[in-house]
Amino acid sequence: MSEPVLQLKRMSHAYPGGLGCSGVELEIHPGEIVAIVGESGAGKSTLLDCASGRLRPTGGVVRLCRGGPPQDLYALAADERQAFLRGCLARIHQNPRDGIRYGISASGNVAEPLLATGERHYGAVREQALQWLAQVEIDRARADDLPDHFSGGMQQRVQIARALVTRPAVLLADEPTGGLDVSVQATLIELLRKLVRDHRIAMVVVTHDLAVARYLASRMLVMRAGQVVEAGLTDQVLQDPQHPYSQSLVASVLRG
Repeated sequence: MSEPVLQLKRMSHAYPGGLGCSGVELEIHPGEIVAIVGESGAGKSTLLDCASGRLRPTGGVVRLCRGGPPQDLYALAADERQAFLRGCLARIHQNPRDGIRYGISASGNVAEPLLATGERHYGAVREQALQWLAQVEIDRARADDLPDHFSGGMQQRVQIARALVTRPAVLLADEPTGGLDVSVQATLIELLRKLVRDHRIAMVVVTHDLAVARYLASRMLVMRAGQVVEAGLTDQVLQDPQHPYSQSLVASVLRG
C-alpha cells in the first residue's frame, strides 16, 4: 500500500471553554475517502481546522506528505506552512460563500489558486480553469457567469473545481452536500467519488448525514464529545455498530 498522505497522531485541541478534540488517530491514503460523523459539537470541525493548518493543536502531530518525506505541519514556520499547504491540501465548505468569491466569474474563481501558486501564462491558466469546470460538469458557455447566477449545486461545483485545480494530495470537505436537495446531493456524491478516484486524492469528509457517509466513504470515524469512539469500514460500522453512541446514531436514522 502507498504511504499515507495525511497522518493525525494523538491530535488534540483544547479551547479555553472546553475540549475540541482529544487523542485523534487517523491515516489516509491516496484515492481513499474517510467520513467523520457525529452530532453537532462532537469535535468534527475542530479536527478539520487542525488538519488544515487553520488551528494549531494543543497536543499531538499533523503530518502531510506529497512526493517526499512527511512534513510535521506545525513544525513549519507560518509562511512555510502556508506555502506547503497551497500545493498539498484544499478544503471545501458546506456554504459555497465560504469557499468562492462572488465578485468574479466561475472561471476566475478556478484560476485564482493557480495564480497564487505562481502560474503567470494567462492562456494556460484560462484553459486549466475551463478544463476543471468541465470536469465538474459546468458548460464552457457558463464559464464567465458570476456565481450568484448559478444554483446552489452549481456553486458547490465551482468550489470543488477551485479546490482541486492545484491537484492537492488531500481534500477536506465540511458537509459538502448540506442544504442541497436529495437529487443534487446524489449527483455531487457521485462526482466527488469520481474525482477522488481519477486523481488519487485522499479525502476526509465531515458529515452528520449517515447516508452521505455510506455512499461516499469506505471508512468511518464516529466522534462524540471530542473523542473517536468507533472506527472501521463504513458498512461494518453502520450494520453492526459496537459503541452505544454509534448504535444510537444508527437507530435514530432507522427511526426516521
